[in-house]
Amino acid sequence: MNIMLDENPEFKKIIKKILGIFFIFFIAVNILLISINYKMTYRLNQRTFHVMGKVVAQNPEMEKVVYDSLTEELDDSYIQRGTNVFMKYGYRDSNKIQQYDSILDIVSVSKYSINLMIIILFILCFISIRAVFKELYQSINKLTNNAEKIVEGNYAVVISNEKEGDISKLSFQFNQMSKRLKRTVQQLTEEKEFLKDMISNISHQLKTPLASLKMFNELLLDGTLEEKEVAVDFLEKSLVQIDRMEWLIQSLLKITRLETGVIEINKKEYNLSKTVIEEVAALKYNANIKKQNLSLYYDSDYVFLEHDRRWLGEAIRNIIKNSIDYTKESGNIDVILQERESLIRISIKDNGVGIHEKDIPKIFNRFYQGKNTLRNDQKRNGTGIGLSLSEVIVEKHDGYIEVKSEVNKGSEFTIVFPKR
Repeated sequence: MNIMLDENPEFKKIIKKILGIFFIFFIAVNILLISINYKMTYRLNQRTFHVMGKVVAQNPEMEKVVYDSLTEELDDSYIQRGTNVFMKYGYRDSNKIQQYDSILDIVSVSKYSINLMIIILFILCFISIRAVFKELYQSINKLTNNAEKIVEGNYAVVISNEKEGDISKLSFQFNQMSKRLKRTVQQLTEEKEFLKDMISNISHQLKTPLASLKMFNELLLDGTLEEKEVAVDFLEKSLVQIDRMEWLIQSLLKITRLETGVIEINKKEYNLSKTVIEEVAALKYNANIKKQNLSLYYDSDYVFLEHDRRWLGEAIRNIIKNSIDYTKESGNIDVILQERESLIRISIKDNGVGIHEKDIPKIFNRFYQGKNTLRNDQKRNGTGIGLSLSEVIVEKHDGYIEVKSEVNKGSEFTIVFPKR
């Protein structure tokens, strides 16, 4: 797209400055030429008056002849005779006889030639400057048009400029800005969708326990409280629902803060063996209630990994607790810590109900629950957020989780940390 430079205010301002500079330069050159012409004329007149005065002083009768000689048209024969007279007295550079007159003529003629050259030079400079500014304003116009496209939501625009200089640097930074804006908008869109889904999921997850609590409360108000055993049973069930809501809310807060960067993982070099031992010990009680065998195996008492004990401990705990919940009574859960040359592996293996093959890619999705689920009272009572939280924590530690499972045979979750 061509630019109408004459309609551009900045270009008009530049042109006015150039014209002003040219005008000042033009006036200065002409003043200088007039001054030279005046000085040369003055010096020539002085020389003429000197010759005339000297000749008339010595030969008064020659006054009229000398005056006529100085005012009449030049005659080549007299010029030649005069030249011969000068040469007679040994003055060889006869051209100097006419130097002042010649210079005067040159200055008089050159005044117009110089002015013409200045005008031609200005025109050439103006054309060159206009071409430079045209290219400059074309680049700026391209940036402006692409900026408008970005404002309209088109982040695919790219300005190609292989030349060197500030315009090229500006084009490169513009492209970088476009990419950053695209990423920022994508992040904002994802965060908006995340918030929308989070609110929807929280509402859905809290709906059931809140309905249960409301029902228990209405039954107690209707007089059920007089029957102590029934009242205690209702209160125990209410406590389960309250604990479930509290755990759900706390887990949601944790995963939200981690994903949005409100809370940072504070990693330090620490003994991973101790972290795993503490988490297994904390869940022994849960396994004993279901008469399960929760066992820990490790090669070394000292396996060092740069990690946040509290957060990574929670990730391990969630996976072990998941195995306990989905394994029947008297089942086995084995936790194995291994250190290899290039990686550290934590495996949690159970002989529980297992996971359908089609459900494995989805189990880390927030609030997802597969069809083949089993919890304490054989009811689907989970929230489907524990594994999602564990995955986020492990990824924050530069690790990943692998899953192997067969329905009715069990599952194996393996946390892998590459060694640096």
